[in-house]
Amino acid sequence: MRRIPLNLNSNSSCSEHGTRGRLPCAWPECPNGIHEDEFEEEPRYSGATPDVWKRRKWNSPLGGEYFSWESRELPNWFHATQIFWNEARRLQLIAESYPDTVYHYTSLEGFLGIVKSRSVWMTDFAYLNDRREVRHGVDLMLEAVGDIANNVTQHEVQTLLSAWQETLAVPTNRICITSFSGDGDSLSQWRAYGPIAIGFPVGPLSLHVNQSRLQPIEYDPLTQKRLAQIYVNHLVSAFEADRGRSDWPKILDQYYRPDRLLELAIFFKDPAFRSENEYRLAYVDNPEIFDRLGLESPPRLFRVAGGRIVPYVPSSEVLKSEIRQFPLEISEVVLGPESDELLEQGVREFLSESGLPNVHIRRSLVPLR
Repeated sequence: MRRIPLNLNSNSSCSEHGTRGRLPCAWPECPNGIHEDEFEEEPRYSGATPDVWKRRKWNSPLGGEYFSWESRELPNWFHATQIFWNEARRLQLIAESYPDTVYHYTSLEGFLGIVKSRSVWMTDFAYLNDRREVRHGVDLMLEAVGDIANNVTQHEVQTLLSAWQETLAVPTNRICITSFSGDGDSLSQWRAYGPIAIGFPVGPLSLHVNQSRLQPIEYDPLTQKRLAQIYVNHLVSAFEADRGRSDWPKILDQYYRPDRLLELAIFFKDPAFRSENEYRLAYVDNPEIFDRLGLESPPRLFRVAGGRIVPYVPSSEVLKSEIRQFPLEISEVVLGPESDELLEQGVREFLSESGLPNVHIRRSLVPLR
């Protein structure tokens, strides 16, 4: 059997099939992959048992098939989300690339707090401006679950789908969100959120919050429906594939929790919000895993915003780790159309005193009187 050296920093990608990650492309005959249907991963340290990866074929609910590598050591559940996003890229249902910078519009008080704490404030979703926030996406997931439930005969799958329908009806997971825009000089954003926009480089931001995801919001109803269908179908297929594993009893409860479904639902919004061009950093709390690992859930802090008391968690406090740390990086600050030279001077001096003297500062070009 062919042995391939891989490590956590390996980065293999295939634009044709949308695959990303440390493994070669799993599609047969792809020049970015390997011809063999299985390979052995070279152990990372002496004496370790090498993992074996086998090519697996999946059937798409939209027709056709797609491929991934199946690990001997880890169940398909662990790779399900990544395989889904690979397939979404292949079908061009999501963007292949992101802008270099995304912008968080905020008040002057918010700007001071973010810079001082080196954190963005991830707000509990119920307090965001869309009154159907998350609910819109959850309803789409429930529709996809219902479509499969109407055509499935296996008792175990029926039980799983019924559990999803019950838990998604009233989600109990804490969902924390920070919103960004791909536009650094948007009149609607200035009017809605404040006189200052903080620019964050996308790469470091996506790594900043452990176990979160930075993703553009999807507004198109048809694309939302297709993504939900692919995702739910893949989770069910992974469930069926994993049922024959010897460690099945240990991972069964992983499938029954709704957090995997919520991880997609939170990136769907009503088309009425399309002008926001939102990129979202989102985190779904899972206290059961925290308890199992002996970790504490992120703190629940409160701030005043829009005449309300709003719960939030600082991004630096989500799943803290002494080993894995990616500080919040700021690359740019944009001042709104009503800014003046004195505001720019104050922002520049504050950034310098905060250890950020090289952050680029620019003024809005919006000709607002």
